[in-house]
Amino acid sequence: MLTKKESFDLNPANYDKYRPNYPNIIYQEIKKYCNLQNGSKLLEIGIGTGQATSLFLKEDYQITAIELGYNLSLFVSNKFSKYSNIKIINDDFMTHNFLNEKFDLIYCASAFWWLDKPLVYQKIYNLLNENGVLAIFANHPYPNKCKDKTNIASKKIYHKYYQNNKKIKEFSKNDLKIITNELKEFGFKNVKSFLYKRIRKLSTSKYIGLINTYSDHIIMDQSLKKKFDNDMKQAINKVGGFINIYDTIDLYLAKK
Repeated sequence: MLTKKESFDLNPANYDKYRPNYPNIIYQEIKKYCNLQNGSKLLEIGIGTGQATSLFLKEDYQITAIELGYNLSLFVSNKFSKYSNIKIINDDFMTHNFLNEKFDLIYCASAFWWLDKPLVYQKIYNLLNENGVLAIFANHPYPNKCKDKTNIASKKIYHKYYQNNKKIKEFSKNDLKIITNELKEFGFKNVKSFLYKRIRKLSTSKYIGLINTYSDHIIMDQSLKKKFDNDMKQAINKVGGFINIYDTIDLYLAKK
């Protein structure tokens, strides 16, 4: 049976089309915090289809990106084929042998939550050069604003098909403490955290496309999934043909 972790590798083109990129402020904060120079060595954990990669590629850095999914690795290798400063490795970060290679910056966008703790912190720490930087960031979409009619419409369909669907709360400043405290606990210094907000307005078709990149929806029974999609289309179309997604992006920076 397909697991949630494996589901992302099924349709890379769909993932690339509908998953959002990260705001430029993320890259600005990372560059401000790091002492990156031409030729600096970067490692990206879980590149996916490269939503967090593009701006780093435009600089003169040497990037190694590791990705567990075979199809994702192939897709992103083709996507960035014109760049000579990136190397894609199709392997599990937790078991891959990097030999004696060290990095000035290791970054991970969203994929960090799939990695084994506390082992991942120790491995990253060992792979960093002295004063090397770890950057962790993710986008947390929230479509459950109680006064937003587009969110109410979506929520009704989710409750219909996910009977045990736990209440989703909006990511907040208090949630930053979890990763911040873990970084300090495992020996990282100068730990900083940031929180950003944005609103995405998605058409019905784009919202359905986005939903189809979520692991719990991908592994859903196909006949049930078809009914879910049809009901969601009707519900969103009835409230104007769009939905507002309230994003929170968290960023953590820390030095070895």
